[in-house]
Amino acid sequence: MLSQRCLFALFAGLLLTLSALAQGASDANSKVLFVCEHGAAKSVMAAAHFNKLAKERGLGIRAMSRGTNPDPAVSPKVIAGLRAEGLTAISRKPQLLSEQDVSDAQRVITLGCKLPHKAEAADWNDIPSPNEDYAAATRVIRRHVEALLDEVSVARGNAAKAK
Repeated sequence: MLSQRCLFALFAGLLLTLSALAQGASDANSKVLFVCEHGAAKSVMAAAHFNKLAKERGLGIRAMSRGTNPDPAVSPKVIAGLRAEGLTAISRKPQLLSEQDVSDAQRVITLGCKLPHKAEAADWNDIPSPNEDYAAATRVIRRHVEALLDEVSVARGNAAKAK
């Protein structure tokens, strides 16, 4: 028969495992949605940088990109720029924004466009055209993404302390 001490240790271990699994599940379901008009440049760059930096920080948050009026393909200049940075576009074909995308996202960021759906969104409208100045667009996007990730990290830290 197991002693009370062994039962307590098994129960505590089980609780820690379940807590870790629950955190992993909530991280896996965490999505940030980046939206630009054509879904072919700014949102693609923001999602690629966000996913790389979130992974480096050990955050289980993923970003996706969408367009309100998508182009037929992602900008070749953006694909080449991301490739030069060691990043890849999530998709080579821009996706049309849907109400489901908005409702599935924990955070919605627009990049100089209006959402056709009613939703709360932050707008990063200060990003220059990547097709005109890729390096400048990258600097502004990375600054915004790093600030967003800092905010998410602090919020998660505060939530963990509250438990």
